[in-house]
Amino acid sequence: MAWSYVEKGHGRIETRECTCILAGPWLGHVIEGWTKLTSVARLVSTREIKGKTTTSTQYYISSLPPDAREIGRAVREHWRIENTLHWSLDVVFKEDSIRIRKDNSPENLAIIRRIAFSLAKERTPQKMTTKRAQLRSILNPKFAEEHFFKN
Repeated sequence: MAWSYVEKGHGRIETRECTCILAGPWLGHVIEGWTKLTSVARLVSTREIKGKTTTSTQYYISSLPPDAREIGRAVREHWRIENTLHWSLDVVFKEDSIRIRKDNSPENLAIIRRIAFSLAKERTPQKMTTKRAQLRSILNPKFAEEHFFKN
């Protein structure tokens, strides 16, 4: 089963084609560790930007039935959420400009930033952006105490 769609915007044309198959005995010993493994999917993305075309192929395993449309949409939604999170972390915490590289520090700080971002997003007053709440917390410790350090 295959499914494809074309997306145009931001100066590029992107075509995605998802193909799925039922996971079966051909996987052999691998399937033992994945009790809910139902399907295997291949997603081929072709991007054309200013006349230059690039293609990438990704493979996924899933507990979903081998429905290419459903798996293709699930993958797209996952990356939409991931990209939104990355953009938000860069805007709020300037994550792309951080130059910590030693040992486990980059990974540890990334985890701490994600936890802090989740808490901030959850506890930021409704009509205020997370970035604005962060600035207000820096300027007014009482605001931070009321919104971010409550139980």
